[in-house]
Amino acid sequence: MTSTGFLNYARIRPWWLRLFILLLFALPMFGIGGLPVQLRSDAVFQDLGVWVSYGVFVWLLVGLAVGAEKLLSWLCVGVIFGLTVAVSGVVLRHMKVWELIQHLADYVSKSSPTVSTVEAELVKRLIVIMIAVPYSLLVLESFPASDILRRAARPNGSKHAELWLAVAIFLRVFQHVFEVAGNLLLAWREENPRLLLPRHQRDWHGLGAGAGLLRWIKSSVWSWSVTLLEQALLFVPTAVRDWSRIGR
Repeated sequence: MTSTGFLNYARIRPWWLRLFILLLFALPMFGIGGLPVQLRSDAVFQDLGVWVSYGVFVWLLVGLAVGAEKLLSWLCVGVIFGLTVAVSGVVLRHMKVWELIQHLADYVSKSSPTVSTVEAELVKRLIVIMIAVPYSLLVLESFPASDILRRAARPNGSKHAELWLAVAIFLRVFQHVFEVAGNLLLAWREENPRLLLPRHQRDWHGLGAGAGLLRWIKSSVWSWSVTLLEQALLFVPTAVRDWSRIGR
């Protein structure tokens, strides 16, 4: 990992100790620890404040390792993912889907959460995604593919050389896709300044507005999927070259 901050987790040896430390900081995201997994209806803001505090702690860890510029870039990706989840939840809320779910839950159990708690859960989910995305990218960068390739290429050989090589190639492809995703996001913003809404939305009226939005969502998902796939395939020749060199 090319560290631009004060910390470089990739230097922690052995690798399993590095993995243990990184997983230790991420335990609350897996529901392990003192953070509230479900928000309490009588202490919603207090529980959300605890998650925000944990988020600030994680962002500080990430920022110290990769620098403020890359942290902000990763946070932008997290915000996009998080807003996508939150906006879809709000849409379902206005469609009265949450009320239907609540009535069904009330029929099964008398202790089901209220609608206000469900709405607060959307906010918590946004916060968790904004925490998980930058930290996941930090974990990936903390295990450089070059180190794994050197391990697989040791002269004495390794019983799991092909497995280590496959892991290294997977990580490198994954890192490459996220490296170019920032530039793709800039191009996307040129076409859609509001990011999650089309530029020409105001030109749609009546029933055509809903149909136009659905077509835009479909074309957007398709464009992003194809573009990211193309960027991943660009690394295939390098992966094949490394595989041939290691396999000799």
